[in-house]
Amino acid sequence: IESLVNQFITMRAKDRLRLAPALLGSNCAYRGAALAAVGGFTRGALLEDSDLTLAFAQAGWRTRFVPESVSDHHAPVTLRGYLQQHLRWNRGFHQVSGSGGRLGQVWGKANLSLLHKIELTFFALGYADRLALLAGALFTLVDLARPGTFGFPWAVWVIYFGLPALEMVATLALAGER
Repeated sequence: IESLVNQFITMRAKDRLRLAPALLGSNCAYRGAALAAVGGFTRGALLEDSDLTLAFAQAGWRTRFVPESVSDHHAPVTLRGYLQQHLRWNRGFHQVSGSGGRLGQVWGKANLSLLHKIELTFFALGYADRLALLAGALFTLVDLARPGTFGFPWAVWVIYFGLPALEMVATLALAGER
């Protein structure tokens, strides 16, 4: 479901908004000229697809999402496998966004709109939203122990978990699943 939400909702929306739908690992094709223009694959990149997503945008190439190319992936079947996969992806996002990564170069590119730069920044930061989740959980726990300390709104939790739930329902409908 996570992969399908990413493909059916997130990438489709980015394409329709003319932003930068991310290259999706094994489910993508590259124009040879574009790959050569950005110097090919970065040696040692954990997320070569994410690295190239930023590289292509910086070079003025446009990535596209093709709904007919939605693919199934072998998902980890254990919690340990799932966590290991996400930790590797997190390290990959650190490579893309950290020093020596491509994110710093995004903001110096005149060919990218402000909206495009913001979108690429959020994309490159990867799982940074998990830090916001932890902060929200901490504020909520403090408010439960000492009411009114932060006044963290419960509506944030409804939105944080409600929107993904709606995305899952929409994705399953788009995928033709019951």
